[in-house]
Amino acid sequence: MVIMVDLTVRFANVEFENPVIVASGEATTNFERMKKCVKAGAGGLVTKTVTTIREARRALRPRWAIVDKKGFPEIFTFYSIGVLSQYEPERFAEEVKRAKKELKVPIIVSIMGKEFDEWGYLAKLMDEAGADMIELNLSCPFMPETVKGTGRIIGQDPKLSAEVVKVVREAASIPIIPKLSPEASDLVEIAKSVERAGASAITAINRFMGIEIDIETGKPIIQSAFAGYGGPYLRGIGLRWVAKIVPEVSIPVSGCAGIMNWSHAVEYFMVGATTVQLFTAIVAKGYGVIGEIVEGIKNFMEQHGYENIEAMRGIALKHIFPLSQLPVSSFTLKIDEDKCNGCGLCVRSCLAEAIKIKTAGKKKVVIDDSKCEQCGLCITLCPSGALSIV
Repeated sequence: MVIMVDLTVRFANVEFENPVIVASGEATTNFERMKKCVKAGAGGLVTKTVTTIREARRALRPRWAIVDKKGFPEIFTFYSIGVLSQYEPERFAEEVKRAKKELKVPIIVSIMGKEFDEWGYLAKLMDEAGADMIELNLSCPFMPETVKGTGRIIGQDPKLSAEVVKVVREAASIPIIPKLSPEASDLVEIAKSVERAGASAITAINRFMGIEIDIETGKPIIQSAFAGYGGPYLRGIGLRWVAKIVPEVSIPVSGCAGIMNWSHAVEYFMVGATTVQLFTAIVAKGYGVIGEIVEGIKNFMEQHGYENIEAMRGIALKHIFPLSQLPVSSFTLKIDEDKCNGCGLCVRSCLAEAIKIKTAGKKKVVIDDSKCEQCGLCITLCPSGALSIV
């Protein structure tokens, strides 16, 4: 029997038709792009970060690159030297007003100031423009390279993060969502601090800083500076922090990092996220991926009997333990000779040299149980699924 699935979620007391939100980035830099996101099926939008910092509005060219692209569009690294919104704050407020008038989804405006009064000014401006929520960009990886004391520098300090939240809380009446940096040593501490200061929800996480070198020239590949380093590889890091933050706070969390398809979104829900945010997937696959992810989530829920997001939210948390609590167990490897094609991938990867290819008869592998360290690598590497645990 097919159940009726309800994708509606309430996130910080704001209702979203579905939990898939377009993250802050070039896909939401103006009304026309926001409109494309909504047409594709987005449940909500986070705008490109608007700022009072003039230096942060410079449009460097070129500023994007895809590296490690043999697995594109599923496995790759998105390398970019980002800039914040090129609009003056007052001009961007007009984009927000138009979006609120014509788009029937919650509009979350991302802001960044340098001084505390700038944060307050931006929050009040966007509140008055009609924004439904405000996301505080406390985590931009490259802004400290442009203006000292901004972006991830704030997001690494629980006291500074809390102070920004307090200032914005006084200036605006709408929900406030700090976006956290993975470069902080303890995001749980940051999350607790911003919650005490008045945050309504949390977005976890932003990107790291990194650099890529062209070995032919000895120079960075796009600009002579460190850059934002994101992409699918970030998913595991994002999941980790959402899983650690959710049990420690009473406010909802939006999961953001490495989401390329619907199953990635489901993973975030299962570690406790109420909504998910994506941007890199749009860069890799176009606006249409938004609707594909929404539909994929719906189909999964129908097949597994989840009536709403809340029914599966956080179900993985009870299965996650500290390493010290994990039992030491053992197992034996089993080979299905009908499936084994003798490719030798497991042989090359086994550092214990417990797997050999037998030479007699059809090319197959044999396992020396006395050498096997039971690491499990060969099971996950086998392309034909010939290895299993007994």
